[in-house]
Amino acid sequence: MVLAGLTAALLFVAVAQPAGAAGPAPRNGPIVFTSDRAGGNDVWAMDPDGAHPRRLTDSGAADEQAAVSPDGTRIAFASSREGNSEIWLMDADGANPHRLTVGTGAETEPTWSPDGRLIAYTAQVGGSVDVWLADADGRHRRQLTKDVDYALDYRPAFSPDGRRVAFTSVRNDEEGENADVWRIDVDGTHLTRLTTAPAFDTDPAYSPDGRHIAFTSTGTDGNADIWQMNADASNLIRLTIDPAFDHAPAFSPDGTAIVFASDRRGNEDGIWVMSAGGSGQSCLTLDGATDTDPSWAPAGVAAVSAAPPTLLGALACAIPDTSHPPGQ
Repeated sequence: MVLAGLTAALLFVAVAQPAGAAGPAPRNGPIVFTSDRAGGNDVWAMDPDGAHPRRLTDSGAADEQAAVSPDGTRIAFASSREGNSEIWLMDADGANPHRLTVGTGAETEPTWSPDGRLIAYTAQVGGSVDVWLADADGRHRRQLTKDVDYALDYRPAFSPDGRRVAFTSVRNDEEGENADVWRIDVDGTHLTRLTTAPAFDTDPAYSPDGRHIAFTSTGTDGNADIWQMNADASNLIRLTIDPAFDHAPAFSPDGTAIVFASDRRGNEDGIWVMSAGGSGQSCLTLDGATDTDPSWAPAGVAAVSAAPPTLLGALACAIPDTSHPPGQ
């Protein structure tokens, strides 16, 4: 009986999908994320359904905030393996890591332009925190945003046409309690404020078609959830409604799903997924570790050595989470 029950549970893990969930399409590749499940922060990857987690970095330092290149062949990430946090690159399987930037302050949060030629990132230079750009080979570094006084500009995200960068800024709040999503052209012109509510709006992520921006917001009730708006800041919609901390959204390459981080099943972050409209919210990782900052790779990324997920984590994540309604 025990064996039969275990077999049935494993079959459920393999095929179950929460009601209403779109489910990751085959053309979506692995999800790359930061995890401390092996000790310190490292870059990990897993299949779109949460199976086969594999460790991509093991430097003994903090390796985090990974971003997969548009062609799926490279990963940019922040690493402190040589002292300050800098931007590093490696192959999609974790091979050939090398440093891209060399700065005197922390350089973090890399993101790729759609054509793979540029990387935007956050840099602290002389006490100022701004969004910078660099060629994908590390050359031609240039400052994109120029904060004023107490402002902080960070968390950049390219638009799908490569013409603009959305980012988080606290330039309108001297106390730093509120933040907004802003947008700027890659040549530094047309600085535009997109969100204006008295809330903390951060982590912008464009949909692949460029029509929408998902982001984290404390909204009207002070609780962090995933929200979405049109690229022109119209039609604001709340996608998650949960007392937990939902944050760091990222669209799937085909635009049908959003992956995000949440602590709704414990004190540590896990990786969750939902349809682009907010339905079918379910967890992908539940291992007692902190898993965060997901980035979704396109299909065709070369496979690396993998091990099956633990039964406990797989079973827990296969059970539909019906206690949390989808976004309204």
